[in-house]
Amino acid sequence: MKTIWKFPFEITDSFSVVMPIDSQFLHVAEQHSKACMWYGVDTDLPDCLYYFVLRGTGHKLDGTEGRFLGTFMMYGGDLIFHLFERKEKNGA
Repeated sequence: MKTIWKFPFEITDSFSVVMPIDSQFLHVAEQHSKACMWYGVDTDLPDCLYYFVLRGTGHKLDGTEGRFLGTFMMYGGDLIFHLFERKEKNGA
């Protein structure tokens, strides 16, 4: 079944999320003071582990961040973050 899932995440340098393989990024934003991303998923497909990197504005990029997904604001725009998805995915 195809549907949209929301994934809240902590503000940290890197993190991973389990979701169905071939999930499609839709959006990243703050919702109720929490960082969240939305993906279109197919629940009939097997799960895999997706890896993400988060950088704040002004933070150094080292070239390993991966594919840029989007920028979002936290705390009324006081903090700006940039979300990247690393290329490697592993079966979960």
